[in-house]
Amino acid sequence: MEKQKLLCVPPAACSAMMYLQWQTLFPESVEVVPIELPGRGTKFREKPCNSIDEITDCLLEEVMKKAEDVPYSVFGLCSGSVVAFDLVQKLLRNGFRAPANFIGASSREPAVQIHAPSALDVSDEMLVSIFMNIFKFKINDENRADYMCKFVAKLHPESGEVLDGMSDSEFLAAIKEDNEKGRKAMASLRRSVDMLRTDSIMLHHYQMPETVLPMKMPVTMIHGKYDTLIKRSEVAEWKKYCTSSFAIRMIAGGHLATFDNCAETVNIIKETIL
Repeated sequence: MEKQKLLCVPPAACSAMMYLQWQTLFPESVEVVPIELPGRGTKFREKPCNSIDEITDCLLEEVMKKAEDVPYSVFGLCSGSVVAFDLVQKLLRNGFRAPANFIGASSREPAVQIHAPSALDVSDEMLVSIFMNIFKFKINDENRADYMCKFVAKLHPESGEVLDGMSDSEFLAAIKEDNEKGRKAMASLRRSVDMLRTDSIMLHHYQMPETVLPMKMPVTMIHGKYDTLIKRSEVAEWKKYCTSSFAIRMIAGGHLATFDNCAETVNIIKETIL
């Protein structure tokens, strides 16, 4: 089977290292390549970018080098879908060959990001509350009372001891308290909150390229059945950028269904690229 690469762009406030676990779920012919953003994860020493355009400028040479030798597909989750879109636009404008597939998840189409929720004038506590509601996982009509805590613990394992056994409502109450427990709870979320704020603002101010090149490769969008932030009809608007086949694949879960439901997500990707 021909070797190929799957370039994976992370969502807001996340490191691309979240995709490392995927490698064991793909056959040897597919190499999962996490595309880390400046200032995140393994690139934490690099200066963070102030816009999506700046991010993709920084990533362009790296991506061309990583994808120069074999066929490749691109995957982006949530805001990572917009970063992936902008990156593909720059790859095409620089004469680099197009990806075999573009796969996105849980995202509105790029042109309407200016209408996305912005965290510019929101307090830390309110931002946490908003994102708890956005990220609330719902499957089989059951809500998990500790989803945000588990989500943060996965992003930052060092915070697991603080969050262990705590429900989301208890966590939200704790960060409002001026005591040791509250300070530890807030510290465990501090970096995530700052990154969520920064990424939300960058997404809100995203500027489309003056000339949008059509995506001639197949485009697949993955969407959670219980996503309370983005509607299926909004996801369908990605079709206008595509001149090849277009599909929406629904999976169980909320806005972060692909994060929680990685096995089903990987199966869809395998069906798409293999």
